Amino acid sequence: MVQDLEKSIEPILRELSELQEKIKNMEHVEELSERVKEMKFKLAWSWVYDVDKELLKQSALIEKLKARAPACQAEINQRLVSLQK
Repeated sequence: MVQDLEKSIEPILRELSELQEKIKNMEHVEELSERVKEMKFKLAWSWVYDVDKELLKQSALIEKLKARAPACQAEINQRLVSLQK
């Protein structure tokens, strides 16, 4: 009788083992999904920092060019005056 009961339990134990393996796989997939979310978040902030650095460089260049504007305008004015003579 015990042997019959053991034999009847075997398919259930196999199914239980398969379900445990599926659960383990799903947990791994969830972990990977969370890591992907974290990496996307880090990538987005990395992009923000890169853009911010580039904006600072461009702002410095703009200020440098603005400082040159009066000298350029004076040169233009001087050439216009000499052309009008």
